[in-house]
Amino acid sequence: MSRKFYLENQNGDRIPLNGERDVWLYDVTGIGVDTANDFADISRGFYAETKAGIPQQTIDGTLLFKGPCRLQNYADTVNFILNAAELRLVFIPVSTEYYRKVKLKFLSRGESTRVHLETSLSLSVLSPWYLPT
Repeated sequence: MSRKFYLENQNGDRIPLNGERDVWLYDVTGIGVDTANDFADISRGFYAETKAGIPQQTIDGTLLFKGPCRLQNYADTVNFILNAAELRLVFIPVSTEYYRKVKLKFLSRGESTRVHLETSLSLSVLSPWYLPT
């Protein structure tokens, strides 16, 4: 998998979500763009745009914590998110980093097995995707 995800706070501190610290984000939805355009029928199959907009979205996925430190990694991730004055999701599909301001909607706590802990994550989107410059 070439894409990468990070959670970043206002200080530029990051939590990697690509397995570097036995934490993975997968099954991600909502990273694309959605529009909320309204159109008027001006006759015979022709339409004119009357309102253009971008609705607020959510980004959802599954966080997987593996290994002997899975419970500590979960606690560290929750503390990082809750203590961030500003939180960004960093998405690197190939080589360019894209940022999106987000706010935690929920992070569930699933059952922990001897080898992993799987949780559901939902982030409310507060900005469009933007470049760091």
